[in-house]
Amino acid sequence: MLEYQPLSSENHEIRLLTLTGGERSAFVTCELKHYSLIDHPPYTSLSYCWGNPDITKTIIVNGVKFQATVNLESALRQLQADGFTNMWVDAICINQNDREERSRQVLRMKRIYTEASDVVVWLGLETESSKATMSYIELLTQGKMFKIWEERNTMTE
Repeated sequence: MLEYQPLSSENHEIRLLTLTGGERSAFVTCELKHYSLIDHPPYTSLSYCWGNPDITKTIIVNGVKFQATVNLESALRQLQADGFTNMWVDAICINQNDREERSRQVLRMKRIYTEASDVVVWLGLETESSKATMSYIELLTQGKMFKIWEERNTMTE
C-alpha cells in the first residue's frame, strides 16, 4: 500500500507525480514528491473523469503497486508517451483515505489548476466518433466554422 507523508499546510504543499517509466513499460511508473506552491514548480494538471472505481489497472507509484481507474491509467500512459513529466492528478496526489487532507486539498484545487503550467483535459481513448468530434472542434478553434456560419446567414438576409 502506498504510504503518504503529511503535507505542510503552512508551505502550501502539494504532491506532484513524476512519470518515470519508458513508453513501452508494462506498467505506468511514477514517483510522488512534495512541492510548495510558493516556489511555483512547473507542472501540468490533469482533468479527467475517474470512471468506474471498481475497474482498475495497476500502476507503480514510488515502487508500490497502486490501483488506478482504467481511464486514469490510459491518460497517464498517453501523457508519458507525449513527453509529460510532472503532473498533478487528484486521485493520486491527494491521499484519498485522509478526509482532512482531502478537504484541504480540494479547497486548494482552484489554485492548483490556476498555477499549473498546463492543464490537460483527458476525454478518453480515441474512437471513430471522437476523431470526428475533435476535427469539428479543430475547425471551430480555427474560426472556419464561424466563417461558414457567417456566410450562410449573410446569404439568407
